[in-house]
Amino acid sequence: MSRTPLQISLPRNSVTAKRETSILFLYHFLGRGIDLNRAHAKNRQEKAVTIRLLAKTSRAKLKADQARPIGRQKPN
Repeated sequence: MSRTPLQISLPRNSVTAKRETSILFLYHFLGRGIDLNRAHAKNRQEKAVTIRLLAKTSRAKLKADQARPIGRQKPN
């Protein structure tokens, strides 16, 4: 698991979104991975939000990794 910080764009006024982001960042920063059973979700809805957020970010990261050119490119 890479140690680069997660980049997630979320609405700024959403308390749940902020909480989920901080949890994800904390787990990611510690390099522990995400254990969904122990995610700090107060109820099933928040846990579902966490799972959806994870799926969305991992898909985005996968796309970004596939689009990134291999090797060092010369700047134009």
